[in-house]
Amino acid sequence: VGVEWKKMDYKAKAFAADNRRCWVIDQSNKLKLRRTVSAAVPTGLSWADVESNLDIVTLVAGHDVLWAITCTGTVLARSGISRHAPSGTGWEGVADMLVQHVSLGFKSYAWCINRDGVACFMANVSTKAPGGDDRWWQVALGQYTQDSTFMESLMSWSWAKRSDPLLMVASGESKTCAISS
Repeated sequence: VGVEWKKMDYKAKAFAADNRRCWVIDQSNKLKLRRTVSAAVPTGLSWADVESNLDIVTLVAGHDVLWAITCTGTVLARSGISRHAPSGTGWEGVADMLVQHVSLGFKSYAWCINRDGVACFMANVSTKAPGGDDRWWQVALGQYTQDSTFMESLMSWSWAKRSDPLLMVASGESKTCAISS
């Protein structure tokens, strides 16, 4: 946990950070990677341009994975991110679903609110498979049982559809929160 905020003189439309990298979409719609971000140098040392001829609206990052949402709601994963290629090598489509919000979080899971307002999740998102298992599963919304495992909880909830979600956030090691209007 940090102890203070550091100001970076950079204007951005979108921002995402994970355990090693900071990504931004600048005012000219260009994707940039902040190099050498660490506990010792939390603001990093320099910006690097990243190939992207996409109309990206927002970015999400988690554990060496970067996803982008385009203006059409398409989700793309940055492939090839590694120590030797910190900005990655290209883009790949993520399961055929248009989304409003997406989050990368707990134990290689991705979460989204799709264009119909339905909460979904995908498993096995990793550096080696940034597009996960390429299948979205609808989240069952209902009663949550504290004593059951995560998957047992998902299977035991009642199915529901929510409309007009405003925000979706995955946090920490155990919780995902969807907030709707």
